[in-house]
Amino acid sequence: MGLFALLNHWVNLLAPALVVGPLLALAAPLVQKKAALRRSWLWLSVLNMLVGMLALLGGLWFFGHDAKMLSYVAMLLGCATAQFVAVRGWRV
Repeated sequence: MGLFALLNHWVNLLAPALVVGPLLALAAPLVQKKAALRRSWLWLSVLNMLVGMLALLGGLWFFGHDAKMLSYVAMLLGCATAQFVAVRGWRV
């Protein structure tokens, strides 16, 4: 496998986390009015992307291949939990 093909595989594996992270951070003020304003959207985006990437890599390790729905569910739950904890959602 060449370098371009390897890079293409990794980008396609991690692309959902790279999209969901910023979208969740940008949509947070719609749901969590006061809490989402406490943190920068950039910081929340990076946190969500890292958690999402870890979930997808964990799914790759556990199942042996990517694109399993359970990996995507773990990514979404992990990102939502990280967002909730980061903005201290229980205080709203």
